[in-house]
Amino acid sequence: MPTLAKKRLIIVARNKYGMHYDVNAIARELVRRAPHIAVTIASPKDTVKSLPADIWQLPTVTVALGIRLGRLTPPRGAIFQNHQYKKLEQFERFRSAGITTPRTGLFRPGQNFDETDWGEFVILKPLPLSLTSKGSSVKLFRARSLAKLDFAKLPASHALRLGPALVQEFIDTGLYPSKWRVLSLFGEPLYSAFSISMLPRANLSAEDDMIESSLIEPRTVERAGSVNLDSWLGEVSA
Repeated sequence: MPTLAKKRLIIVARNKYGMHYDVNAIARELVRRAPHIAVTIASPKDTVKSLPADIWQLPTVTVALGIRLGRLTPPRGAIFQNHQYKKLEQFERFRSAGITTPRTGLFRPGQNFDETDWGEFVILKPLPLSLTSKGSSVKLFRARSLAKLDFAKLPASHALRLGPALVQEFIDTGLYPSKWRVLSLFGEPLYSAFSISMLPRANLSAEDDMIESSLIEPRTVERAGSVNLDSWLGEVSA
């Protein structure tokens, strides 16, 4: 078996306990499978000078997981970094890439939403990512009723009064709303998780008030695929 040339992988991640544990597990597994690759773990607060000078002597690839590189400016090698995109930008990027995705737009009070374009039902969700993750903040509406929505009548704690909101095409997954989430890296899926609501949504023939009070965001994880690093580790070690 030919001897593979020494290489270095620099993983840049947030300095949080949970993330640190995962990144160290990835590093250990990579070294086990590909001993010719030396792995260095860094944070966005690091600089070239704060890291050992000899790490740059090897052919290097730098990967930032879920963040930008921050103060780190690698002097050599390929750089890969990813970070959060706002929901509207996500929609535009998907659409420009030809990826099928629910129609999405910024909600403005009094705006009419044509059922020909949006369908009979739409969902309204807060624009800030920190609020979108809370299932109770996602609401179902008839498209024609949005123009009549009176924010003044909503409770002060209602998510739609805490900031701007998105309107999105409703994808009906059944009486018990469900969804899949997939985490990928370099186009390869690492794991998938399926969630389904334990409570039924309102019947779609119900009155508007029942529709709008219905819980439609699945929060219960029923099953999740195991993390699959085989493909990514194979590409890195080649």
